[in-house]
Amino acid sequence: MTHRTVKRLADAAAPEDLFQGQWQNRPTILDEYKPYLDDRWNQGCTNAWALWEEIAPFGYKGSYQRVRAYLREKRLSPGKVSVRAMMCIHGGAGFGKTLAVNTCLRELEPTEDVRRVTFRARPAARAVRYELFTALDLAGEPPCHPSEFDRLLKTALAERPRTFLVDEAQWLNGEAFEYFRYLWDEPATQLAIIFVGGEGCHTVLRCEPMT
Repeated sequence: MTHRTVKRLADAAAPEDLFQGQWQNRPTILDEYKPYLDDRWNQGCTNAWALWEEIAPFGYKGSYQRVRAYLREKRLSPGKVSVRAMMCIHGGAGFGKTLAVNTCLRELEPTEDVRRVTFRARPAARAVRYELFTALDLAGEPPCHPSEFDRLLKTALAERPRTFLVDEAQWLNGEAFEYFRYLWDEPATQLAIIFVGGEGCHTVLRCEPMT
């Protein structure tokens, strides 16, 4: 068994995440309940556990994990990217978060410019600047002064719509999240930002006003 196969098995949140090729779109036990789930989603109910409990009396015999995986796909729908939103996908290790996000983003490429950054330590805003500089493949040397650096990044991010996948976002602190929001709030930039990380990611984000 190859390393890639092991990783795919470990990242899968539900059995359907393992289907490939001709098996990828085969019917599932959840299909007949999806219209109901879609209606409840549009009404504002997005809790997977609550919706699983709602469809069980209607005859659904499948797992909670399958319902959760379907709702996760809805959270990652292209609509979130098209409106240039910020969102957070969080959960424990092995839930298949990054796999799900990358699968959805591959459907948008190559028309969407997707850039990926990963953090392994708690970066300050300065480190975030350098990561974005590298991810954007900007020419020359990074500016030394923060204001010049910010101006360069905002100019580059205003050139065309882009989506940033920020993986291992549980390592970000409030300062780093605030810097991403600073760039996202700039009227000229056309950014969608997807934070993917552990529960700590959501905890920090929840403390940061995103209005």
